[in-house]
Amino acid sequence: ATRARTVTIDQLSLSAVGQWQVFQPLIIIYGFDYARFVGSTTRHRESILPRLAFQFSPTTGLHLRAALTPAESRPAPEGLDSEDIQASFETQAPELAVGGEPMLDRSRRLEFGFERLLGDGSASVEASAFYDIVSGHRIGILALPLEASSETQAAFQQVANQVQSMQGAARGVRMMYARRLGDQVTASFGYSFGRGSRLGNVHRSDLRPSHFLRQGFFQVATAKVDLDFTQRTGTRISTVVRLSPDAVVFAIDPFAGQMSIYDPNINVYVTQELPQLGLPFRWQALVDIRNLLNQLNGVDDGAVQLVSSRSYRTVRGGVALRW
Repeated sequence: ATRARTVTIDQLSLSAVGQWQVFQPLIIIYGFDYARFVGSTTRHRESILPRLAFQFSPTTGLHLRAALTPAESRPAPEGLDSEDIQASFETQAPELAVGGEPMLDRSRRLEFGFERLLGDGSASVEASAFYDIVSGHRIGILALPLEASSETQAAFQQVANQVQSMQGAARGVRMMYARRLGDQVTASFGYSFGRGSRLGNVHRSDLRPSHFLRQGFFQVATAKVDLDFTQRTGTRISTVVRLSPDAVVFAIDPFAGQMSIYDPNINVYVTQELPQLGLPFRWQALVDIRNLLNQLNGVDDGAVQLVSSRSYRTVRGGVALRW
C-alpha cells in the first residue's frame, strides 16, 4: 500500500474591476485577476490575466457586447452598481498537475454577442459566440475497473488519481432566454453547442493522461429558477439543472456564469440576509450545494471506466460582508 502525500499550497489572489462610461451608450469595463503561490519556486507560481469588456447600447432594449475575460467570470456591468452583495465560492483554486507541480488556470475567453429586451422588459434573449484559449486548466481523471481481472487492476493503478492539464482552444455559441414570472420568480433557459474537449475512447493498453481527451462536438442545455424573497425573509434560492448527452469537459463555463454552475445534474445556491445588529456592514450567509445527485461524467469499454468531474457532491457554506 502507498501512503498518501499531503501537499500544502499557500495562494494569494487579487481581483480588481472598474467601469468607465465613455459617453451615454458606451461603457468600458476593465481590470485584472492576479494569483501567486506564496513561497513556491515552481515556474507556474504566478498568473495575471486582464479583463476588458465593451457594452454599446444604441437603444434601451438592445445591448451589444465584446469581452476578453479570464475563465469563470462574467463581464456584464450590472453588479458594479448593484446594492446587493455579489459573492460566490468561485476562485482560482490550485491543484497538482501530473508530476506533482501546482498550476494556475490561465484560460481566457474572447466573445461577441448581444442582449435584447422583449416587451415591457420582463423577458430577454441573448446570443453570443465565444472562443476559449485554454491554458493550465486542470481536469481530474479516475480509472475504475469494472471487473476484478489483473489487467484492469493494473490499469486502475496507472491512472488512479491523475490530474491532467488541458491546453488548446474551444469555440461555440450560446443562446439564452430569461423571463420574470411575477415579482419573486425568474426562469432562464440556455442552449450551447460547439467544439471542445471530451473524454475519448477507453483503451486498456494505453491509458496515458495525454490520450484521455479529444476534440469533438458538444451540446448542453440548462434551466435555472431564481426565487427572490428578500423583501419578506431576506432569502434567495437559485436552482440549476444541466443536461448533456455526452461526457463533455468544459474548460470555461459556456454560459459565462449566467447559469451560476456547470457541474452535472442539479445544483442549489442559497443566500440569507442576516440581521445587521447595529454593525457598520451588511452580511449574508451562503450555502452552495453542487452535484446534488452525485453523478460523474465518464465513458467505459465494458472493463474500464474513465471518470471525470469537477467534484463529487459538495456542500459549502460561508458569510459575505459588504461595507
